Amino acid sequence: MDIVVQKFGGTSVGSVERIAAVAELVKKSSNKDKIVVVVSAMSGETNKLIDLAKNFTQNPNRREFDALVSTGEKVSSSLLAIALDSIGIKAKSLSASQISMKTTNSYSKARILDIDSSKIKRLVLCSGKFYYDLRDHLEKNNILNTAIVRIEQLFPFPVNEIKQVLNKYSNAGDIVWAQEEPRNMGPWSHMLLHYSEARSLRVASRRFYSSPSAGSSTRSKRRHQEVIEYVFDESKNNMN
Repeated sequence: MDIVVQKFGGTSVGSVERIAAVAELVKKSSNKDKIVVVVSAMSGETNKLIDLAKNFTQNPNRREFDALVSTGEKVSSSLLAIALDSIGIKAKSLSASQISMKTTNSYSKARILDIDSSKIKRLVLCSGKFYYDLRDHLEKNNILNTAIVRIEQLFPFPVNEIKQVLNKYSNAGDIVWAQEEPRNMGPWSHMLLHYSEARSLRVASRRFYSSPSAGSSTRSKRRHQEVIEYVFDESKNNMN
């Protein structure tokens, strides 16, 4: 059973009737997949909250402004959970703090820094710019059970530091080494020489090739995406 993220905007949850309709869609999807639902505030609610704040000042305190406007999503998520419960689907509304999500303190532009490590079930190790592609996929798909750690020093290989990371994410049952290069190139071979525990990792890479170049941009993009998908879903093994 896959985990599927569904996103509904303000118009989709703009009234109790529309929330009820969304609940029916989620119920239908839950027959075959595990569903995570992300909802916006009900249509028009965020603007109302902004107007309330601006009765006092045109430049509200950013922390309090964030706390205020986020209540719109809390209302719609709670209403949807109630609607789902009423039609026999167990649901729980959760805010970022309730799933132990840590963010930057850049109010209105915050980015996720970390999630409670006990909830992490997959740990991905990688190096270089591939980190940003993996991070982008994780954020776009709202994947909450995966941590990505970028290794910048390959020699001397940071064995002790990696042990500390593994201890931190001790609940992770899927430890992945991810690289965009073919299996017989890139850092993987180096890791096998300098890190004996590397053999126990699940490796996500391109297949064995005689050249790092794919020969065409279309083929290269396809191979790149295959690696990314396999990182987050071990059933999509691109080596088969």
